[in-house]
Amino acid sequence: LVILIDQGTAKVGSIRGDIWGDLQAVGDIALSAGALGGDISLLETTLSAGAGVMLNAAAGGITHSKGLLGARTLNAVARNGIAANSLVQFIDATVSGAGNIVIDNAGSVTLTRLDAANGKIAVRALGSITAANVITRGGSDSNDIELTTYKAVTGTADLNVQSRVANGAGDLTLTVQGAINQTPPASGGSPIVADVLTVQVLGGATLFTQIGSLNIATQAAGNVAVTQSGTGLLRVVSAKVADGAFTLNHALGAVTCQRMRHLVGD
Repeated sequence: LVILIDQGTAKVGSIRGDIWGDLQAVGDIALSAGALGGDISLLETTLSAGAGVMLNAAAGGITHSKGLLGARTLNAVARNGIAANSLVQFIDATVSGAGNIVIDNAGSVTLTRLDAANGKIAVRALGSITAANVITRGGSDSNDIELTTYKAVTGTADLNVQSRVANGAGDLTLTVQGAINQTPPASGGSPIVADVLTVQVLGGATLFTQIGSLNIATQAAGNVAVTQSGTGLLRVVSAKVADGAFTLNHALGAVTCQRMRHLVGD
């Protein structure tokens, strides 16, 4: 199913859906607003595709709320921001201008690519998140990344960091009701890059970072190991380990520790 709006001379036009909107396809669903202007606004609209959903508002924004966007993959391109309520396995979303990427996914998901030129990224998943490439490129403190996993009755709620999770001047918040698994740089991964990294995780975590400040808290048994790269100062603002060891390695730089607490263990 393909819907193209105002692909003629003007190349301006929007796509709007409401509670009566219900698009279904065995294969793909593709919606494209005007190339020179136009939004995709799907409020209380249901999309169900057997393969992928492609949303293109290269000169506008994409808003999907209350309804459910169900498919195997979600591919979204916008200039002014992307918001979606989805049940998909893979997401590729880019925002070229000032705007956020906000995704609520009702299952485990792989973030193949989330790229925001000047905005924040927030993903919440009922299940695990695999972050392959998640980047905010703006130069201000508002260009944050938030990744949150929730535990369902069955299944996992882990965060798997495969490659780049980076936002430079912004903050990164990881709230994980499972485990955090990060591919080491020596095995093809990349350090987590952020101004302030805040981690709340059920058990332990092994992290490879290039950050300015660290806040971390665990809720169950597990060790915490942080390997910091670069030569800058690392500030450990708060480290609370429920039951396990805390290890920090910053071979080329200095560390200041403000508050460290072990609830149980060494």
